[in-house]
Amino acid sequence: MSRILVISLLCLVVGALAAPKKVDFTGVWTLDREKTSLGDSQLFMAKIDVTVKGDSLLTTRTYENEWGETYPFDENLKMDGSTHEITIYDMPRKAAAHRSENGENILFESTTTFYGDSGEIDLVTKEKWILDTNKKMLTIESENAWADEELKGVLYYKKSE
Repeated sequence: MSRILVISLLCLVVGALAAPKKVDFTGVWTLDREKTSLGDSQLFMAKIDVTVKGDSLLTTRTYENEWGETYPFDENLKMDGSTHEITIYDMPRKAAAHRSENGENILFESTTTFYGDSGEIDLVTKEKWILDTNKKMLTIESENAWADEELKGVLYYKKSE
């Protein structure tokens, strides 16, 4: 009887150690303007406040334009890949997030519809969030596509103390 108990406990421990480790991205992250190349960006994410609770991802993204004006918005997603819809500054937005298979990254996709001179335009964004081993630098690899244009980039954020 005790042999079965020992084997069962051993299986539980091995299983727990083999399970993907979920990295906690919680924190206030500010754009590292020295490390990040913004190019000709007119609007960029200057700060992101992230809270991870279980499978919920709560963010306040603060975008900034070239004149220093800020545009924050809140978003609450389940990290199960399900789509969540909100409206930000009169623009409908659909977003979904999930963890990578190994639990170390967050994969994020969104479609934001805005209205330009030529009508309705969808901005499709894909992000891969990567946290360094010290948990002091958040790297976001991004791909943005709209109309006939595509822009890829890497944004670096320092954790605010």
